[in-house]
Amino acid sequence: FKKSITFSESEGIISLIRINDEKIAASTNDAMIKIYDINTMKIDAILKGHSKAVAYLTLLDNKKLLSASDDLTMKIWNLYQKKYPCEYTITAHDSQIEKTIQLSKDRIASCSSDKTIKIWKDSPPYNLLKTLKGHSGVVTSIIQLKNREYLVSGSGKNEKTLKLWDLEKYECVKTLQKIHCCFANALVEYEKKNVIFVGGYASITIVNSISFQVETIIEHTLSFSSSFAMLGDKYLVFGTDEGYLGYLKMNPVGIVVCTKDNANSIYSLLPINEHTVM
Repeated sequence: FKKSITFSESEGIISLIRINDEKIAASTNDAMIKIYDINTMKIDAILKGHSKAVAYLTLLDNKKLLSASDDLTMKIWNLYQKKYPCEYTITAHDSQIEKTIQLSKDRIASCSSDKTIKIWKDSPPYNLLKTLKGHSGVVTSIIQLKNREYLVSGSGKNEKTLKLWDLEKYECVKTLQKIHCCFANALVEYEKKNVIFVGGYASITIVNSISFQVETIIEHTLSFSSSFAMLGDKYLVFGTDEGYLGYLKMNPVGIVVCTKDNANSIYSLLPINEHTVM
């Protein structure tokens, strides 16, 4: 990747996703979403509508973009139409939205610092289906286990728990204590090995996704692991809140390289191919 994008301090990048082979979307502190052409790195469109920082972006299967903002709303943007108009605005949570994901069976999930996870219908008018309660602190991250009707949620700061939720019964079935998950993108599943990686303070916890038990904890010296990205089957790349990049080798598991990449926190990593991350 030879070209780069430079952001000012006021518009620092928060979330980064790939729309297709030609475009990426980046959300920033200035309440805007910018669509870039991957080949030229020039701005293709700027999406405006949120009044505060856009905390998270999710690409939906119906080729629509879901944005979650610190203004406590989620917006649905149509990527098929010219200039990508906003089609729906959803009043989502009582406090900051940490992350959104698409679930199976035409559903969307969002988690928040209001200690809840909300499940929404993934079609107009995007009705609320269920509110999951059980965390005592900020729900920082969520993922659905691949090909399974289970949701994993993480909480950091004071609570430090990882929970497993049954998406058919909408109930918590297991809880792991003393697992630090402080950032939205510091929770990822590696399906081939049936494990979940959880980023914590100077560590990465590896949890078995079948038994939902801790397998091992890998320590490093790079402060909080704030974002993850899988590069094929060989590496887990992780960014930290102090601007470092680390590379976790899959076989055998172990930290192999750590470099200073950025002066700012790395909250989002985007795999471009099996050898490149953005």
